[in-house]
Amino acid sequence: TAYDIKRYQGSDGKVHTVQIFDKEDTEKDHWKLSQSWFKRKYGNPVIGKDGERIYGNKTEEVVLFMGDDKEKNQDFLKGWLNGNKNGVITFRGHSFSLENNIPYNIFANAAGDYLFIPGSCGSSSSVPMYKASSPSTTFTFFSNTSTGRGQVTNALVDMLLAEKTTISFLELLEKNAKRIEQNGGDVKTIKAYSQGEAMLDYVAKASLGK
Repeated sequence: TAYDIKRYQGSDGKVHTVQIFDKEDTEKDHWKLSQSWFKRKYGNPVIGKDGERIYGNKTEEVVLFMGDDKEKNQDFLKGWLNGNKNGVITFRGHSFSLENNIPYNIFANAAGDYLFIPGSCGSSSSVPMYKASSPSTTFTFFSNTSTGRGQVTNALVDMLLAEKTTISFLELLEKNAKRIEQNGGDVKTIKAYSQGEAMLDYVAKASLGK
């Protein structure tokens, strides 16, 4: 499984990234910490019509959104997906909140190429369900099987946006291992799943009745 940043560029040449925050899980910590993280990199954000924070430069855009409830998060992401047929999507919240905020069928089987970081811990088990719900959508999943700590997701986003060459995910992680560890992650528990791997996993679990 290889990473190529050009796969996630929009028609404007930018790589568009969206982070969806579960309010109950993240309002007191990761929501504020992430705003500080990207402000240091890009400066003050533009505030969008739905209260989203928009950071970026000529080659990349990072949008942070925290709705008052799961329906607001779903509606915002649907709008973002309509405007971005390629991009990077991350979920910020506990793994048990993932499906409520980003339902398996939210991609609506539309054509598109997305790198999806669904969060940490138990979220890795949800990876096959997204592919099964939208077989025409091209996914690469970047999943962390350990408990989330620190700012590992933001470190991963920075790592992905900075890499301009085509490189295997394993090499990419090894190259950035020190920075990931400094921000609470462990490269040994982070894995990239191609869409083929996700479907094989789904079929295997379905045959076992899981």
